[in-house]
Amino acid sequence: MRLFILPHCIFPPSAAGSGLPELIGYLNGALVRHIFNIKTLVVKFFSCACAVSSGLPVGPEGPMIHMGSLVGAGLSQFKSVTLGFSLPFFERFRNPEDRRNFISAGSAAGVASAFGAPVGGLLFAMEEVSSFWSMKLSWQVFFSCMVSTVTTDLFNSAFSSFRYDGNLVYLRQTSTYYFKPVNKGLSPQCLDSNTTAYTEKSVSYYTCPQTNSDYNKTFSQVATLLFVTGEEAIHHLFSRETHWEFTYLPLFTVLIFYFILACWSCGPSISAGLVVPMLYIGALYGRIIGLTMVSMFGVKDVEQDEYWAWMDPGAFALIGAASFFGGVSRLTMSLTVIMMEITNDVQFLLPIMVAIMTAKWVGDLFTHPLYHALLEVKCIPFLDSEPVIMHAKKNVNLELFTARQAMATPPVVVHPRESVRRLSNLLINTKHGGYPMVPGSDAPEKKDKFMGIITRVELEILLLNEQLFETTTEEPDHEPEINALDYQKLQLIEKVQDVNRLDELIVSYAENPMYDNIFINLGPYVNHSATSIQESFSLHRTYIIFRTLGLRHLTVLNGQNQVVGIITRKDLMGFRMEEKLGPLLDRGEGNVDDIITPRYVEMSQVSKLSLEESNGVREVDV
Repeated sequence: MRLFILPHCIFPPSAAGSGLPELIGYLNGALVRHIFNIKTLVVKFFSCACAVSSGLPVGPEGPMIHMGSLVGAGLSQFKSVTLGFSLPFFERFRNPEDRRNFISAGSAAGVASAFGAPVGGLLFAMEEVSSFWSMKLSWQVFFSCMVSTVTTDLFNSAFSSFRYDGNLVYLRQTSTYYFKPVNKGLSPQCLDSNTTAYTEKSVSYYTCPQTNSDYNKTFSQVATLLFVTGEEAIHHLFSRETHWEFTYLPLFTVLIFYFILACWSCGPSISAGLVVPMLYIGALYGRIIGLTMVSMFGVKDVEQDEYWAWMDPGAFALIGAASFFGGVSRLTMSLTVIMMEITNDVQFLLPIMVAIMTAKWVGDLFTHPLYHALLEVKCIPFLDSEPVIMHAKKNVNLELFTARQAMATPPVVVHPRESVRRLSNLLINTKHGGYPMVPGSDAPEKKDKFMGIITRVELEILLLNEQLFETTTEEPDHEPEINALDYQKLQLIEKVQDVNRLDELIVSYAENPMYDNIFINLGPYVNHSATSIQESFSLHRTYIIFRTLGLRHLTVLNGQNQVVGIITRKDLMGFRMEEKLGPLLDRGEGNVDDIITPRYVEMSQVSKLSLEESNGVREVDV
């Protein structure tokens, strides 16, 4: 266990766990650090291989999805900050949209490789992983899933001298297994160490050879399920026409024991998935239900009573596995297709679909889906497709509220021409991710009018380029045709690489009064296409616009187009809106204006305000 966890303590902690919550949060618009780093790929592969091969009750599916997205992110960029190279290939894909599409395709390919389900991989990426989807992306992702499935099956054929059997099914019904008989109910093997291979339908022969003197016509049912890998145990539970292969006591024993171990194994920082444990646990209680039906109505064989042949514990195990997986993850369409592809059993399509929908409805009554709950545990701000705000156990209608009642105020604004020292104090004393720009003129027709937004990273890059510093306070009559710092290059930078040098420069600029008379012209680098809304805009539609467009900042204006507030991802989180709207709902003022009057924070006041004094100061928006 220490060997599995130690790499996550020394190297990036982002490699811990399955990686699915971080991947879902990133594709939703949050910026999670180091999840697509090459160190994360190496550590996750090593930890996952050790965890799965050790026999822990975990699966490799989650890390395979994360590693697939890592490969997609790397192939789309052809550069690595860790390794220090940038190849002149695929430069047209070095933008956030194409990078996100490659990551979505990589995650879908990971699902297809893990389950041998190309259609399921496409639907999984569409339903659970990606928050932004297009029809053009669908066939591209489906093609990558097909290539991933065929490639995986080709490598798996290496175990049989590269002989392809033409079967891509993940859980085959006709495979041959080696059961471990017991000696007097205690030992997992026969005394002569001869283990005979039989198919699942030959349950009556799961015994020690009769030539053995200690032959007792028994085999350990618990050892059969626990002394093999999770996939092999699921094979046994799904087997058909083996009604009495497992009895009640062994099934209940394994269910309790495995459930506790699965919960314990998912807690430490192990790179492992939860799919195999979910299928295993669901198959166990499904098999118990099927065994109960057999005990009540007897064994119904196909040859004896074809009408009641569906009453098979293996069939109930399949339905139980799908229901438990669906109840935990709340997947519907993709899970149904995945279960069909991994079992190749289309006749149970309708029962599986009904079980998954019922499990989802029941689960929604109690708690969030598993991966969304992990997003909350990891403090990743995730915005669902529709806002769900509860007050007094009732859903709040956000159409009765306005953007003014959810915005952060007062906003911290900048002017087109700012001194280096004031910008340095701004970055030191605030942790905003973006700043609205307003004119520096005091003329009534221009004062506090919204001009655009400039991000924190852009300000940091500008401060690192001293050739942009100017000594004159007068604005030029016209903007230069070619800026001193290429705007396209500035937009492709997601973070500052030399953080230590940046911190030293900012502190030196803030402490030296000389930089009060040295200025930077921010006008050429401001985003004039930034989205803004009126303060009386519907809060529900504000959420939809923010979520659909994948925004980081949304500026709120009054009737005179003056900046009165700003909305970020964290302001639209459920708990934050419940805190702001709760007092209004308690007073029955769902459609009244907020009593707080917004005010501005001038640049000269920023250095004097603490985080507690300024309601607009928040952490950097991820």
